[in-house]
Amino acid sequence: MNFKLEFIFLVFILFINSCSAIPTKNQSDIKMKIKNIVKDGKTPGIQYVAVTSKKILINESYGLADIKSNKQMNQSTQLMAYSMTKTFIAVLALRLQEKGKLSIEDNVSKYLPALPYGSELKIKHLINQTSGIPSPIPLKWAHSSEVDKDFNEKAIFWKRIKENPELDFVPGDKFKYSNLSYATLGQVIETITAKSLFEVFQEEINGPLGISKNDLRFNYIEGQEYAVGYLKRWSMINFLKFFFVDSKLYDEYENGWLKINRHNVDYKAMGGLIGNAKTVAIFLQDLLKNDSKLLNSESKKLLFTMTKSNTGEELPMTFGWHIGELDNKVFYFKEGGGAGYHCEMRVYPEHDLATVVMSNSTTFDVKKFLNKNDHAVTEL
Repeated sequence: MNFKLEFIFLVFILFINSCSAIPTKNQSDIKMKIKNIVKDGKTPGIQYVAVTSKKILINESYGLADIKSNKQMNQSTQLMAYSMTKTFIAVLALRLQEKGKLSIEDNVSKYLPALPYGSELKIKHLINQTSGIPSPIPLKWAHSSEVDKDFNEKAIFWKRIKENPELDFVPGDKFKYSNLSYATLGQVIETITAKSLFEVFQEEINGPLGISKNDLRFNYIEGQEYAVGYLKRWSMINFLKFFFVDSKLYDEYENGWLKINRHNVDYKAMGGLIGNAKTVAIFLQDLLKNDSKLLNSESKKLLFTMTKSNTGEELPMTFGWHIGELDNKVFYFKEGGGAGYHCEMRVYPEHDLATVVMSNSTTFDVKKFLNKNDHAVTEL
């Protein structure tokens, strides 16, 4: 090879290396950390994806999706997203506003006149968790997937509203997390569109993003790979499981992990999505783009704008996101966790980065995991 060819080859190699967003060492370190987490018994299996607006930086999966059958966790394995669902539903509501089907300033009573919360409650209060709707601990707010087809979500919704007939405070006065707020938002969306939440979700979220209806949905179907959820045997939440989980949902111990039987959350909009980190990352990546397929610039700005109370006090919530900080970098996050699963997704808009981790262990510390590995991804 002559000198000129050697020089061209060297320039080409340097160019390829410069295009790599994460140094090879960082990639290797992240892979090793993921393997060690599983080997140390923190979770049976894990998925971790990091993206920019233009490409995938990391897409790793490791461990077991099913301990008894020794089935491996892979990129296509699906897990329950639990409360990460809420951010998807917030984006869905903003899309419906763009199409003129609702306004976030609409009174909720316009669509649900039987709701006992008066005329001051608006759709925006449901989205940004300032509704004042009571927040009972969602003990056993899940049911076996075997009965999901016949489960009457609407009837159970109105039953729980009847049990919680008064607001805790004037809507907009302050922040208070409420699962019932998003259960209510789900009912509003179905009323407005005269369609099931999944039908609207398929049209407004999956469709524009090119996501198959089988890859992000609210129920289990044949032909898909699903991770079994687990509770660690020697954990506090396992000792207290009788209060949190219907006894029909837990099974037997497998290598120190209590198997959680397949189930669905009572209210889809509250936390019912089932998918994988790779698919969730498609959603996050779109929110990073200037030409988002889901939201126009005005809606996207609203999605990441800190909520203010009626008196102008800044609250730790946007339209669907909580607000955090890592190494002086602001990020927006949504955590999801319940019987057998724990996950969290983040967006760092100013740094063109989004990450998501999903695990099949209730007790896995997703926040600690992202703090450590997002740091490596950003090359800090």
